[in-house]
Amino acid sequence: MKTEMPFASLTYSERNWPELATEKLKIDTANRKIVIDTKDERMIRKCTESDWLKLEKYVAACKFSAWEKEYFEPVLDGTTWDIEIVNADGNTMESHGCNGYPVEWKQFLALKRFCHRLMKKDD
Repeated sequence: MKTEMPFASLTYSERNWPELATEKLKIDTANRKIVIDTKDERMIRKCTESDWLKLEKYVAACKFSAWEKEYFEPVLDGTTWDIEIVNADGNTMESHGCNGYPVEWKQFLALKRFCHRLMKKDD
């Protein structure tokens, strides 16, 4: 079955100040895998058909094509983040921010939570 994902891969990373905790999320459409790296562990999950269809809905809600290149709020500490989306043709879209976020940020946080729930799921 052909994927409905609007990209070949998505890589998101964030760093939080002051503790400098980091997290990296990668969605690999070719292998239908999700990888989450934290300071202490790496979690990898190959999605079932059902989970992948749900993931596609979360991704669609994020409307990544509408994201601007940069979001910045002048606050001394907080969260910096970046996202890179590689399309099937190899072109990339990048966006990053420091305490500033796109309008669809709540939808993106829902996508992240869904990915974390998948890591804890027993098949």
